[in-house]
Parts: sequence; C-alpha cells; structure tokens
Amino acid sequence: MVVDKDAVISSTWQTIYNYLSTNLVDPKNRGVKWIFGTYPDTKSKRFPGWPVVVIESPDVRLNHMSVGKSLKEWPIRIRIAVYTDWAEHADSIADQVVTILRQNEANLEQEGLYNFKVTASPIEAINLEGNRIYGKAVRCSFQFVEAE
Repeated sequence: MVVDKDAVISSTWQTIYNYLSTNLVDPKNRGVKWIFGTYPDTKSKRFPGWPVVVIESPDVRLNHMSVGKSLKEWPIRIRIAVYTDWAEHADSIADQVVTILRQNEANLEQEGLYNFKVTASPIEAINLEGNRIYGKAVRCSFQFVEAE
C-alpha cells in the first residue's frame, strides 16, 4: 500500500499493519487476531489472551522546505507496543517487529516511507487486573516527502 499524501495517518498505519500482520509470528500459535490499533478490552470474550501487539496511530507533522523546489516533509513516528504474560516474549516479539520492518526497508521506501529509524524501551512489568503483564515499546520513525 503506497502512503497517500491525503491520508498520511491512516495509510501509514495500514502499511505497517500489513507488514506485521503478514509476517509476525504468534509465539503461542493461536490462529486468532492478536495485532490491534488500540489496546484491546481484556475482559471481552473476544480477547485472544496474551501476547497482543498494539500499533498506535502515527504521530505526523508537516514541515515545509525549499531546496531548489518546494517540498513538504512529513516526519512520522509510530509506536508499536507488545504486551505479554511472559517477559521473554516481549523481547522476542519486539525483535521480530524490528526485523520485519528492517528487512522491508526498501519496500517501505517504495511506498513513500524513508529514513527508517527505531528505538525500543526496556521491558516494564505492570499489574493488570491481578495479573503480571510485561510491556515493551518499539518506536519507529520515517519521513514521507511530497514534492510540490
């Protein structure tokens, strides 16, 4: 999916979702949806259990540049959070996320997302509804450039 200048937020999210939903391996091999756009309702009967991956809505800014011709540069940041009941899964799933995006960097550029950079948080343990859950965030940044 090519990132659309008129739908930068939704098309960026969909592009990242497409790569991860196609390539990310569920360590529990459940065969259910476990990648979401927002944190799922853990009390719902449809909750798949842990782990889950949340691809948050991108943070997008618009910068105007003039280098011979006018350009619009869109710095894009997107946070991908991993929540799991096994601390080891937090790192292994985060590693998969980074690897999938890194291995598809040339494809992402063809779709309009340049200058891929990534940082990751340490694992954080939280108590959620009486359960110990581990969270880890992968923060990705890209540039979308539009020539005028």
